[in-house]
Amino acid sequence: MRTSKESPFLINPLFVHQKKHSKSKSSTKPRRKIIQSIVTPIPISSFKHAHDSNSSIPNRGEVQICIEEYIQNDSPLFRRVAVRSYGDITEDGGLLHASFSLPLEPLPAHGKEWISWADFEGRAYLCVLAGPETLRIFDVYPSAGKSVIGGGEGHSVSLPFEASGIFSLQGFENGGLLIQRQPDKAKLQAEFSGANAKTRNEPVEFNTLDKGGEKQLLGPPSTLRLGVNPKTFRPHLNSDGRMSSASSCSSDFDIDKMVLPKAIPDGMIPSLYTLHHPLDEIRPCLTIPKDKDENEESVWRRRKNIVHFCNVSEEVIFVGRPRSFTRDLSDIIVVTYDCIERCHRVWILKEAPPPPDPVPLWKLTSENPNVNIATAASFSNLHAKVALSCIHTFDEPGLSKQASRVFLSTTVDSTGDFILALLQFADGDETQCKLNCTEFDPFGNSMESGSSWSVIDKYCLSCNAAMPVEATAIDLKPFPLVEDSPNLSQRKFLRKMYGSKTPKARDILLCRAQGGAALYRGNAHLVDIEIPSPKATLSLPVIGLENPVNSRVDALCGTRSATAKIRVSCSLTSALSSVTDIALAALGSTMMAKGRDHIELYFAIRTDCLRFAQFRASEESRSSDVEWESLSIIVALVIAIGKGVQFNNKLIQCSVSLDDDDPWSKLLQSSYHSDYIQKNSSKYFLGLEEEKAPEIVESVTLSQREIDFLSTCKFVSVLRDRDSFENISDIIFDTLHMLYEDCKINNGAKSTTVSVLIGEFLFRICQKCTVGNISLMEDYEQHYIQHIPALRQRKYSIIDCLQCNISKRITNVSKPICLYSCLEKIMKSKDKALKQLNEIITVNGACTSSGSLLQFYSIIFSASSSSDMVEADRKLAIAIVEEGFHSVSSLADEFSQVILLPLMDSLFRCRLNPPPIDEEWPGAVYTLIGRNDIARIRNGARARGATNCPLVASLFADGDPENDGLVSVEKRSAMLFPNDKRIHEAARLVRSSRPLFLRVPRAPEVSDHDFERLKQQKLALLCRRSLPLPVGRGMFTIGTLDRLPIEPLAMPKICLAGRIPPLNAILGLEENRCTSKHKMWPDFHNGVAAGLRLPLAKDDRKRLTRTWIVCNRPKPPPPPSVQGGQPPPTPDPDHTYGGFLFALGLRGHLSALDKTDIVDYINKGPVTTAVGMMLGLAANKRGSCDVTIFKTLCVHIPSLLPTSFRSIDLSSSVQTAAVAGVGLLCQGTSHRLLTEFLLNEIGKRPTVDQNTDDREGYHLCCGISLGMVNLCLAESSKKSVNDGLSDLNIEERLHRYIVGGFDNSLDKQRQHNSERTPNSGSNDSDRSSRIYEGPMINTDITAPGATIALGMIYHRSG
Repeated sequence: MRTSKESPFLINPLFVHQKKHSKSKSSTKPRRKIIQSIVTPIPISSFKHAHDSNSSIPNRGEVQICIEEYIQNDSPLFRRVAVRSYGDITEDGGLLHASFSLPLEPLPAHGKEWISWADFEGRAYLCVLAGPETLRIFDVYPSAGKSVIGGGEGHSVSLPFEASGIFSLQGFENGGLLIQRQPDKAKLQAEFSGANAKTRNEPVEFNTLDKGGEKQLLGPPSTLRLGVNPKTFRPHLNSDGRMSSASSCSSDFDIDKMVLPKAIPDGMIPSLYTLHHPLDEIRPCLTIPKDKDENEESVWRRRKNIVHFCNVSEEVIFVGRPRSFTRDLSDIIVVTYDCIERCHRVWILKEAPPPPDPVPLWKLTSENPNVNIATAASFSNLHAKVALSCIHTFDEPGLSKQASRVFLSTTVDSTGDFILALLQFADGDETQCKLNCTEFDPFGNSMESGSSWSVIDKYCLSCNAAMPVEATAIDLKPFPLVEDSPNLSQRKFLRKMYGSKTPKARDILLCRAQGGAALYRGNAHLVDIEIPSPKATLSLPVIGLENPVNSRVDALCGTRSATAKIRVSCSLTSALSSVTDIALAALGSTMMAKGRDHIELYFAIRTDCLRFAQFRASEESRSSDVEWESLSIIVALVIAIGKGVQFNNKLIQCSVSLDDDDPWSKLLQSSYHSDYIQKNSSKYFLGLEEEKAPEIVESVTLSQREIDFLSTCKFVSVLRDRDSFENISDIIFDTLHMLYEDCKINNGAKSTTVSVLIGEFLFRICQKCTVGNISLMEDYEQHYIQHIPALRQRKYSIIDCLQCNISKRITNVSKPICLYSCLEKIMKSKDKALKQLNEIITVNGACTSSGSLLQFYSIIFSASSSSDMVEADRKLAIAIVEEGFHSVSSLADEFSQVILLPLMDSLFRCRLNPPPIDEEWPGAVYTLIGRNDIARIRNGARARGATNCPLVASLFADGDPENDGLVSVEKRSAMLFPNDKRIHEAARLVRSSRPLFLRVPRAPEVSDHDFERLKQQKLALLCRRSLPLPVGRGMFTIGTLDRLPIEPLAMPKICLAGRIPPLNAILGLEENRCTSKHKMWPDFHNGVAAGLRLPLAKDDRKRLTRTWIVCNRPKPPPPPSVQGGQPPPTPDPDHTYGGFLFALGLRGHLSALDKTDIVDYINKGPVTTAVGMMLGLAANKRGSCDVTIFKTLCVHIPSLLPTSFRSIDLSSSVQTAAVAGVGLLCQGTSHRLLTEFLLNEIGKRPTVDQNTDDREGYHLCCGISLGMVNLCLAESSKKSVNDGLSDLNIEERLHRYIVGGFDNSLDKQRQHNSERTPNSGSNDSDRSSRIYEGPMINTDITAPGATIALGMIYHRSG
């Protein structure tokens, strides 16, 4: 009931639309003409996975899609479709997102639905009917996935008929579009003129087919795409010999009686078609007739009497999917208007039955000689994918006019969007409308799967305009703990469909004929609405509503001739106070299950709370949370009135003095305390940390205007006029108490604040329950004080304005319910405690944490034996996933660690003892327990058959964000050795892809600048330690990839950053502390570590192909462009790829490369690429003495080249790599020439000034190479080979290189050179001018290489 004094709720204005001034025809600038415009939410990637995209994401933006034409001098220049953000940001509207050109051809003559979003393969595409026979499809928001139409100007579909409208099949399994064929105007007029003389089921005669130049729909191939198949076509004849208006598509017909017509009448051609893919055929729709006494499911399962939808007089005016908040519902509502019979029909669109068996061509031609073989063979069986079944016909006299607006609305009890609203103009008055609402029940009273639609209520609302808005949230009904009730199923269903978000209801916003607006839920009035005027100085009446999107709508204000438009947001949710929103949701969950009177009271409490908060905000209230205080005073009044307290002017007092404040707080604010602190601040450590005295509020005030406002609230009249609220006080108090307990066990800081506010409110209400000096709720008061000790102190509360004592207890429970005690009882007495708790506790639908936790504990502790424990652990894992927790971290965010201990223990047991592989388990459950390996084995065959399946791809992903291979090793070892943490610790030690833990103590005297310098110094030291870690990681992860990769192998990054506690802020290392030169060889070894993960190339099937290696080569950086006269810095080369090539050689994959590829790699690219290629080739051909590789390496060793080529500038790294490669290539061969050469190179003195800085590395590699060539030479089996090298005195010369002494080889070398070049004499032109070495051996250079060579020669000789 609504009182006349009730003030309206002011909704929020967003922006005012600026009136566009029309340009004169003589203007030189083209004039924009909007042909059609719609406003929609920004589409998400998939419609069907969100159940209904408009409500799953409440804060989505909105876009305006316009078909616009630019005209100049009365001639169209071009036409396009533009997608803009909705609003008046620019002259043409909002910011332009995309635009696509359209052909300048005539638009459809009938219909007005030419723009729609459609879902193809899980992505949203914009579909535009550019012409009667042209459908254009555009990818407006391309994503990372593959588009079905490509980019550019979209995809064009040629229609085999003239279309009048397109509609999105949003939420359908196959997605797509519903396309309506444009009827023949002359035939439609003929049918309309003769409609009065015909019954509804009587067909229309067609005497002629030729209409003088009009488009004819003749035989093949057009009839193929129209769905008329010659194999299945058979005209139906009535008793009077006239043709029926439906063509049969059943298979039970006589082939010998089939006649192929040369032309098909318009009444026999389907009028509705679907398109489920841009490259698919246009498919006709079917219709399934239903008898009155026949069940819809049985009709749907049978295949007889299934015909095409051919009634051209049925115009589709609405297509939408109703949301169900209790169980799954896949039906789509289609509303049509029959312009001949002047009635509306409601259809259910479902998946079509399976197609009939095709007739073989040989049988068709043998039994019917009149069939043309060529024509019949060209046909294909086009099976319809959708079928429609009529569930209701509006044949009332008042519904004869076509509805101007059709939409779905949510029922009062929040079961789903099952109210179909038709907005129609009143008879004889185009300014007055009526909203005819029909409420359906899609399930009837059946709990079985499937739908059975039936009408349960009809009503009419008078208005000027009506639109659906999402103003309120869906309230979940309470559910018991153990029993599997429908309410519990509803909670699991909503968790599955919407996650943790609560969907919004579709309420009805009405503009009343007498002025003003109102918000309705079904036929229940919620609140009167005040829409702000677009002009602040002038109050304009609301005459219309347009463009609803979620909670936003355009309001048209003014008169029919002069209107102004304002965008408003109509929402009855608390956006500023989280505690208010949660408390209202809890009250709604409980009262929604109590009946219509309690639902009306709940809506009254919600709207009165928000209206009172608006009123107090306008009165400049000093409260920090106006909405919560408004709800507190209203709920307190409801509790008091529910216990018999009469509402009058004395119930609420304007001012209340607090004369019993805390004495300690008064002492801290006294002048004596301040004087004492000032005089004795240096004594007794006073003044070091002064305790701040809390503020003391002397009084609590409510203005008289606020008290008068409360007396006019709707909840007062509802409580006064109804007799069904005997226990409303107990219901409200118990609901808020359960919400308080739910917030206590939640782990978030937000829940802690909410629990304190709700606990304080309940504590103040309990203090009002007294008889004399005896408190009736003393047990609850002590319960709240135990959790909130600050309640002992007297402080400000708006509840003190209530001047009444409640003489009864306000709860149905004998003692306070504590969830911690309930969990303890479940752990101790198990089944007995569960039964007791189920009798006294019904979990509120808004109490998500307690509902989940009690279910988890009831599953764990219901087991009585070890076998039951295994089954309970598996049930728990499934229950956790059903509650929306897909990882252990999400559980830790929701609950405290103490509560989580039994859950974690159960998940650990389930991880060690998972179910058998043949048992069907969701992939998310395996992810929760950390057993993706079982999911891989179970889904292996399916993954090979469908590699693009997102579910399978997620099951086969290692979840390694660093791409270093350590995570997979840790997971595998955890499966084999769950109690052994050494692998995990080793992986932590060699991981270099995560920020380093950086803790730098700060002394008080250190300035900010010095402290930053200290952090950089400490970080530089830690980074130097992490640079060599790739070497260890390569040994740790070698061969861990089971199969050859198809995509390029991801290279991990070496992270040079620190993580500073406690906020884990990331601090990057300064570039001057670690330049690219310092990172060159660490990056090289990082690439080696990444490549070593590949499997060993044992045969051609396990070897990477040349195409994979060459195509995955990193592209060279583009040449820098000169800007401002100064060239930009050259980008750093990729040194990682050089190490990757070396790893490919170590694993045996480089043999797939051609000679041209080898030359290209060595000559192009950075030095590290050449080094990696030479070492990799030598390692790939290790011990083979391959001539091609040997020549390639020798070219890069100047000592092996003729004298005239020794001046070639070669990098010392390349020379060193070539020497090392020669040793690998000739491993164990004891090659005499190489042995003598390498022995001389170890003691070689510098001869040129080039590459003198890296002598140590070159001589060391010479020693290693010498050891590789003569590996295990001292072994007894190689005695004959050793005798052939005895004249070189290898051991003696290596010994001299180690211990030092006079270099006898110097004179011999000079004499040898003089004999080869007599004219050179004994000049010293071949000596280095930078380094001088005397006649003694430089053991700093020769000793390391000689020592390694000697050790490798005598390897395995003991």
